[in-house]
Amino acid sequence: MRPKVSFSRTKTLDDLLGLLKSKTEFVFLYDNREGRGISKSYLFLEPVEIITCSDVGSLNNCFLRLESYLSQGYYAAGFLSYEAGILFEDALSKVINLENNFPLFWFGIYREPLIYESSMVKEALKQEKVEYTIRRGRFNTNLKDYTNDINKIKRYIRQGDTYQINYTIKYKFSFQGSIDSLFYELCRKQHVHYAAFIDTGSHKILSLSPELFFKRDKNQIILKPMKGTIDRGLNLKDDNAKSEELQGSFKNQAENIMIVDLIRNDIGRVSPRGAVNTKSIFDVEKYDTLFQMTSTVSARLKKDLTWYELFRSIFPSGSVTGAPKIRTMQIIGTLEKEPRNVYTGSIGFMSPDKTGTFNVAIRTILFDKKTNQAEMGIGSGIVWDSEATKEYEECKLKAKFLTEKYAGFELFETMLWRYPGRLFILNYHLDRMEQSAAYFGFMFNKNQIIERLKKEAGSFDKSKEYRVRLVLRKDGNVKIEARVLSVSGGPKRIAFSHKKTNSGDCFLFHKTTKREFYDEEYKRYKRKGFFDVIFANEKNEITEGAISNIFVKKDGIYYTPPVACGLLGGTFRSHLMRVGKIPIKEKILHKDDIIKADRIYLTNALRGMVEVKLEV
Repeated sequence: MRPKVSFSRTKTLDDLLGLLKSKTEFVFLYDNREGRGISKSYLFLEPVEIITCSDVGSLNNCFLRLESYLSQGYYAAGFLSYEAGILFEDALSKVINLENNFPLFWFGIYREPLIYESSMVKEALKQEKVEYTIRRGRFNTNLKDYTNDINKIKRYIRQGDTYQINYTIKYKFSFQGSIDSLFYELCRKQHVHYAAFIDTGSHKILSLSPELFFKRDKNQIILKPMKGTIDRGLNLKDDNAKSEELQGSFKNQAENIMIVDLIRNDIGRVSPRGAVNTKSIFDVEKYDTLFQMTSTVSARLKKDLTWYELFRSIFPSGSVTGAPKIRTMQIIGTLEKEPRNVYTGSIGFMSPDKTGTFNVAIRTILFDKKTNQAEMGIGSGIVWDSEATKEYEECKLKAKFLTEKYAGFELFETMLWRYPGRLFILNYHLDRMEQSAAYFGFMFNKNQIIERLKKEAGSFDKSKEYRVRLVLRKDGNVKIEARVLSVSGGPKRIAFSHKKTNSGDCFLFHKTTKREFYDEEYKRYKRKGFFDVIFANEKNEITEGAISNIFVKKDGIYYTPPVACGLLGGTFRSHLMRVGKIPIKEKILHKDDIIKADRIYLTNALRGMVEVKLEV
């Protein structure tokens, strides 16, 4: 019989944020990624008991107590640290020292959770202020020691002890301010299905994990190992090429299938013969900064399988150890300088009806509330051809997940409206916005946007031309601003900026509000009387103006830089190239090409094609 619930199953979003600030010993499991249907997030509050252990002898007893509560109708939510996996295997517990005060197992026993619609939680978190400071960030392993460890791993690989090792170091830092604020900030930056926020009383844990360890529904289970990555492209076309490259990569496929085989073997220990299936393999998922390769394994579990038996068979996930699993974990135990703690462990919940969901606790930060010290594990999959210096630099990049502030942005288009009641080259604008929306994961409804534009244009004075600015938010909401277009007379002068752009910056290829670099330079040169300012990239290749594309005419041909140099494919530029009324060629240009040109033109959708003069 289930216990009587002492609070409502659903509360307002204001209540949620207040509870996260004021309560302790809670577990919040947050689905922060758009998917099919309405996703739910769960807040477990006011535990009737906390079951925890940090020593070798009591792990089995902890599971027995937990399962007793589950049989009475309670829920369990919390985590297993990576080191708990050592206790499940005699071959590991005999050779790896477990001197650590942090819990191997921490689960609160709760009545029914509060349930929230995830999309509403996301909207509420957007409004929260960011109030924290990260100080004295450093790795617990320097490059010299890191290189020595990588060389040791390669010796193990050469000897046949292991094929791959997921080797972890830690980024440590001092923290001041609101940990809640950091969670909200990370959720704005990282959209994942398996985020978690835990307060144990002595520690807080933030997890922004994209990886599902397993989802159990009575005697059915799904596991979804994640192995294989590639950076995002710079635009939608490049993105699609990168996705295909990852899916077709023999190296990534080999690493993925190795982990799939390991996980099939693990779950096969607690499944009837023939009950384990690979549902899909080499799937590619798109995230904010990279693509991940995943595969999906399903199985039917043995009748009356306990949670202890399940975890003993499959924990920790093979995706965070390497293969073969036991020998690789032994090697990890001799190399890594500190316990991983909750990092690469698992966070989730178990319900009375033998359902539950657990993540693989990557992108996970552990805070000591007493000392204000914190740590984040950072892992690298080391294989025979891994380069230590390159892997160490990758660790630095991964730390930016934590240290870089979130800069929200919107997509926008600036269009010309003129009589008889139409927006000039509207389809070019909407096609570009739609591609950028697909790239960044924005909601986009073309028909609704067109209707909004028509409604706005209904109030325009037909004798005038208008500058119409269409702004698209990530949730699909749009804002339209319109004003009469002013025409500036006199000579049109341009100059070169002394600041360089980075052709690898994806934002250069999309029209977004994240353009402070351009806006500041444009304002500075405009005050000096210039029409626009021209940029070059890190290779000294000319790219574009702050508000224009550039064309130079030489010997009767109009030349313009390729988009690959790091520039926005302007709508009027695309229009000129498509209609073919003038001879246009794409060509990498340098300053001398601009200086020696017969004529120089700038183009955008508002001004069309304007001849300008360069001042050097």
